[in-house]
Amino acid sequence: MKEAEGLAEVRAFIERMKQHNGEEVRSVQFPVGVDAYMRDRVLAGDYETVSFMHRLAWMFGVQVGQAASQIQQQGNAPTKKRVEA
Repeated sequence: MKEAEGLAEVRAFIERMKQHNGEEVRSVQFPVGVDAYMRDRVLAGDYETVSFMHRLAWMFGVQVGQAASQIQQQGNAPTKKRVEA
């Protein structure tokens, strides 16, 4: 897959997620200072730190997804609505 195609797919995915789960995701409160730190890193052009934070969140999400999958396979699926990809 060419980079431009990958970029288009990521952009479309993020837009779908914003439309489908935007309100719920925007309601999540970060600990004090996280938003300011992220904004500071973005404005400073610190791609390395922003990318690290994104990768860390991605890894946590994968781990949670795997755990949820195991729970579902055991028949103990949670009943609370979750953000869906």
